[in-house]
Amino acid sequence: MSEDNTAELEKDFDFGTAIGASRAARGQKLTVYIPSKTKDNVEFGTQRKWVLKAFDLLAKIGGGASAVITEGVWLNSEKGQTVREETVLVYTYCEDADKLIANCPALKEFLYELGRETEQGQIFVEFDSEAYVIDDTDY
Repeated sequence: MSEDNTAELEKDFDFGTAIGASRAARGQKLTVYIPSKTKDNVEFGTQRKWVLKAFDLLAKIGGGASAVITEGVWLNSEKGQTVREETVLVYTYCEDADKLIANCPALKEFLYELGRETEQGQIFVEFDSEAYVIDDTDY
């Protein structure tokens, strides 16, 4: 698509109308990364439990939650090895700031528990296109 076509698409095209949407969703996306392995490259076997807990918590925040299974690698710099794992990204869209604020203590508790019990070096969370890292020294 040329630059002229892109500019024209942005100016003249209403995607919501084209697909028959009643409204555009508003709010910031909150995503929690649920790992499948410990920081020492060992599968911990309880990923599904953590996904279900994340579903429950994020549904309280955004009214619902979805998940995507991804595959990735990260470098364990202490051991100089890469760790390949399937990570589940559980996400919701936050439209009600009060619900988000009210559930932040529970979210923090969940993230710290996830990090401790699954022996993570870090926990990764995204909110509104910003990435946040919680180091194991914090939990």
